[in-house]
Amino acid sequence: MFNFPPLLLLRNSFFKTIPLTVVFCLFHQLSLAQLGAMENLWPGFGLTAPWDMELVDIDSDGDKDVFFVTLNSSEFYWIENLGNGDFAAPILLSGNLHTPNNIAHGDLNNDGFVDMILVSASDDQLCWFPSNGDGTFSSQTVISIMTNAQPALVEIDDVDLDNDLDLMVYSREAEAFILFENTGNGTFAAGVTAVSNVPHAIVSIVSEDFDGDGLTDIAFCTEFYSGVFWVKNLGGGTFGPVTAIFINLANDVYNIQKYDLDYDGFTDLLFCSPGLNGIFWIKNNGNGTFSSPMVIATGVN
Repeated sequence: MFNFPPLLLLRNSFFKTIPLTVVFCLFHQLSLAQLGAMENLWPGFGLTAPWDMELVDIDSDGDKDVFFVTLNSSEFYWIENLGNGDFAAPILLSGNLHTPNNIAHGDLNNDGFVDMILVSASDDQLCWFPSNGDGTFSSQTVISIMTNAQPALVEIDDVDLDNDLDLMVYSREAEAFILFENTGNGTFAAGVTAVSNVPHAIVSIVSEDFDGDGLTDIAFCTEFYSGVFWVKNLGGGTFGPVTAIFINLANDVYNIQKYDLDYDGFTDLLFCSPGLNGIFWIKNNGNGTFSSPMVIATGVN
């Protein structure tokens, strides 16, 4: 078991001009000298394999708080942002997990407060934490025990246009996307297979209307069958087949993000690849097609 150091806060002007998503792509490439001084916020608090995190203003005070899970100890924490670069001590939300993989957030019960959702692979659990809007939560609520599914990722969006947020879960074991329809007030129908025969080892997923038809589609990247793919939403909770946007079998693709980089009204895709030593932009043509990847940054090794 690897024991990681206590949580650290970076204070360096280097990061002020770099988007947060890019910072995390670059972080492991930088030396301690490049990072500068690090402040130990909680000397007595040691993390064991922090794995995934989300930034959310959970207490409605106008700043982003930090939520994270630990892989080896299987715990879920949040850290209140006190403002001006100061943070409260981590608060344990749950230890009733086994290998939590992925965190997401959204208002599942339409009460105006952002809730937290996560999946944990080893106990096949999809669960959520209803927020009270003041930094407190109702108890952990299990949406589904996805037996033998190994849920690895969860994406939140209104895929059926009924004004509530549904959950799309990637099952590593089934190699499929499982849709949990929100039937209102944070209750969910049983999961159904929305997309089958997806490539192995999906590591990142985003949702967006990529073809301008008003329906939320899915894009994702894979580690071993390395590439970027998308799936068209056909409406009514049904989806088309997996379509490849970019494939490079020789190099891993680890992270995908969405943003309209050229301000043409169409949401583009970005991905990073350690093997290609770069960050790449895939331009969305707006009609369900995408241009070949273009390099944004390279030579980072």
